[in-house]
Amino acid sequence: MNKQYAVVGSPISHSKSPIIHRAAHRVLSVDWNYSAIEISEGRLLQFLETLDESWHGLSVTMPLKLEANRLANELDPIAQATRVSNTLHRTQKGWKGFNTDVFGIQSALRDSLSAGAPRVLILGSGATATSAVFATLLSNPTSKVTVVARDSKKAKQTKLLALAAGFSIDIRSFKSLNRSLATADIVISTLPAGALDPYATKLGRNWFFKPRGLFFDIAYSSWPSAFASAWMARSLPAVSGIEMLIFQAIAQLRVFTSGDANAFGQQLACIEIGAWQQQRELLAAHSGEGVFGAHLGAQQVGQAAQHGVADGVAVAVIDLLEVIQVNEQRQQVVLVAARVEHQPCALAFKLAPV
Repeated sequence: MNKQYAVVGSPISHSKSPIIHRAAHRVLSVDWNYSAIEISEGRLLQFLETLDESWHGLSVTMPLKLEANRLANELDPIAQATRVSNTLHRTQKGWKGFNTDVFGIQSALRDSLSAGAPRVLILGSGATATSAVFATLLSNPTSKVTVVARDSKKAKQTKLLALAAGFSIDIRSFKSLNRSLATADIVISTLPAGALDPYATKLGRNWFFKPRGLFFDIAYSSWPSAFASAWMARSLPAVSGIEMLIFQAIAQLRVFTSGDANAFGQQLACIEIGAWQQQRELLAAHSGEGVFGAHLGAQQVGQAAQHGVADGVAVAVIDLLEVIQVNEQRQQVVLVAARVEHQPCALAFKLAPV
């Protein structure tokens, strides 16, 4: 019986998770099915009760992350601390909840979060905002985190979760948005796509609107967003949420293949590689829309890997099996599936804005 997996949530049609997971399944030579299923809020339990033993895991997106956490029979430490689960993995005890969004945000903003004691502004008060708070403070406990939210009640719940973990954050209303943006080194928007458009128009016309630092928009379905465009118009960096999606999916693949989000550590020498100009030129000849295969020699891939070895892990890439490209208007991220140290795994080649 084929193993069944899916991404669930609403809306779901824009999700790129099937592209990433299906590619990884091909690389792993496993005959698994991965689909996208529309599930509205409050209906997750009903859906879980319909699943037979062929179902082994779910990627969970909005608005089901809090619900998934409540329904899980057991939780990994990050899911327990955040009360957010974006991954459900079937175990002998039932469903185990994981939060790989924290890893995704940490990986996408690794360099920025580790620099000094950054002032980080998080927009929103939902499940992903909570993950952003923990991603920031677990990466760099000296960070000064401020959450700007319309829903003060939800924001206070996030603050209580942070306090329980030994962290402190500030809460502000959206009325302080302009002033807060002006002092932030990193701005992370966890709001739905288009939610900031009215503010982008207003602030874009304001000569006194002088943001600084980096803008990270977790919504990736329409890139660049109006707010990201206003940011870039002032020659400031803006990052698409597609990067977080790639990295959190890598952690999900670890869960689905081993039951452990940290399984592919130094023992298996599976790493995430940040690509430089040479890799962009290397892969440029294979550009295109959507999913495509590429057959590059081990020597070429090895040259690319030399520029991005993380955490001092020595890698020996013996074969590039497949390249999955996700194109955005101003940014390109490539998921490379390769064999490393004789172990198949996914490597994220993160390309600079194009």
